[in-house]
Amino acid sequence: MAAGRGQGHLSWWPLIIKMIYAGINRKGSVLVADGDNHIRDKLLAITDKMGYDVVVASNGEEALDLLLKGSFDIVFTALKMPGI
Repeated sequence: MAAGRGQGHLSWWPLIIKMIYAGINRKGSVLVADGDNHIRDKLLAITDKMGYDVVVASNGEEALDLLLKGSFDIVFTALKMPGI
């Protein structure tokens, strides 16, 4: 059975909440890799508002390319997405 929109992404929210409560509002780099535009945009908005430099990837190939070229403090990624 295929996962519906937004399913399987709930595990990210506890980490984001912990980051907010811990007062992590610093400059750092985050890679957000997800094939779902809604999830990607939500994570981008939250992490950007927290003061991180955010880079997004919409598929696995793009995410791997970005990982090989750069360094990130945090990576949010879907387990299943195009290009994996």
